[in-house]
Amino acid sequence: MGDGKDDFLAATAAANPARRTGTPAQLSAAARSLLTNPFVTGTTLHVDGGRRLA
Repeated sequence: MGDGKDDFLAATAAANPARRTGTPAQLSAAARSLLTNPFVTGTTLHVDGGRRLA
C-alpha cells in the first residue's frame, strides 16, 4: 500500500506551468543565490515553476 506520494507529485506536476516538479539541485541553487548575494535583502523567493502565476 502506497502513501500517496507518487500521486501527489504527479498531480502537482500536472497543475504546474512547468509540468514538472523542481529538483533538489534547482531548489538549492535558488537558496544559494540568495545566501551569496549581499545586495538581496528582505525578499521572498518563490521557487515553484510558475505555480503562483497560474
